[in-house]
Amino acid sequence: MRRAKLARVANDCRIGARHAAKGVIRFVLSEAQTLLGHLSWKRERELARRRRERPRGSARWLRDDEIELIDTLATLIVPSDETSPGAHEAGVAQTLDAMVAASPQLQSLYERGLLALDELARRAHGDSFVDLKRDRQIQFLNYVDRMWGEMSATDSLTRKIKSAALMLRVAANGSLVAAQFFSRLVGDVKQAFYTSRVGWEWLGYDGPPMPEGYPDLAVRSGRGASAG
Repeated sequence: MRRAKLARVANDCRIGARHAAKGVIRFVLSEAQTLLGHLSWKRERELARRRRERPRGSARWLRDDEIELIDTLATLIVPSDETSPGAHEAGVAQTLDAMVAASPQLQSLYERGLLALDELARRAHGDSFVDLKRDRQIQFLNYVDRMWGEMSATDSLTRKIKSAALMLRVAANGSLVAAQFFSRLVGDVKQAFYTSRVGWEWLGYDGPPMPEGYPDLAVRSGRGASAG
């Protein structure tokens, strides 16, 4: 009986320790977001300036320098070679521009992410990302990708704590935003490439049977309903 009580107490202590650690993680993440808000006023001022310079009255939303940055990033994510096209040949940057123009949520993600990514490149290498040599660009993106992997670690409580500590450390300088954005951009670039006409032709796919839908069928259906 005594052993059973001791075992229960030990188990309750372990559960209590796990809950306490989770509470620490939540606190650290909350503090990271607060710190980011307090120290990003310069970034917000730059974002406001960029918003005033955005294209008006068109399907475009990104500025020319942002298009250039996305094109450079996309070319590294889906590169071309002697036998296959890449993101540049498929016009991925322009596709993403139109996609962002139609989504206020993506506009916030992209404008902040692009700015943070370029700021991080300047701090790390003393130059804008597009002006770095290709091998340095690849090295930098590998670093950003590893950083996001460490911050996203969820396989153990210890790694969660380390992840939260890292997130707090990088929140104020924009690295967190840059890492989150790059993770999203990789998926967006691949989707834009593999759903493009260039991507279809490279894969030997003719595309959807009716890419513009079935307008004739809709017209006939409407006439039938009217006649009835």
